[in-house]
Amino acid sequence: YDLYTERRKIAQALLRLELVEQAKATFNGEFDNLVAAKHKEIEKIREKDVRVDEICGELGQPSLAYRPTFSEAEEPERQLEVADSEIEAKRWESGEERAKREAAEKAAAERAAGGDGDDGARRALRQMMHGTLERKRDDDLAEELVKPAWMTERPLEEMTQDEQAAVRDFEARQKKVEEEREKVRKGLQAELAKLRAETADLCRSFN
Repeated sequence: YDLYTERRKIAQALLRLELVEQAKATFNGEFDNLVAAKHKEIEKIREKDVRVDEICGELGQPSLAYRPTFSEAEEPERQLEVADSEIEAKRWESGEERAKREAAEKAAAERAAGGDGDDGARRALRQMMHGTLERKRDDDLAEELVKPAWMTERPLEEMTQDEQAAVRDFEARQKKVEEEREKVRKGLQAELAKLRAETADLCRSFN
């Protein structure tokens, strides 16, 4: 049998403890780096999800946004956090907080009622960034296609030449609008497919 002195046993125990601490520190450092990297990738996906929501809304279909989240194992501190949705009681506000909230609500209501110019500029910029500056909504296009009642009251052969010309002009505009609508729809679908493919690539590259 090998005999070890008490001093040697203590030294070996301390060395093993130090190795364990080093391994834990290395693991925690790698884990924190991985979580930080995932945060960055999720933020990229969320930016794409905003546009995906807009496109699906324009196409009149349910959203296909990915909406990635973290699990509790990745963010264990969440178990100690209480979300606002979990609190049934009304949140207490100090006088200063109430004044700030009421001022913010009043300003938002004034912007909504007055059609704030800055909001319009931001909307225009957002549309331009997504290549939709020249697009028209389907409901706007449909509004332009309201057929005058007199065009449906008599057959074409019973109309005057001017009325027939007006009918043909309306049909030509109707066809053009429908073609434009189809062009916009295909463009939106192509953009949606590209965004979803980019999201899938981000997920694959991270995994």
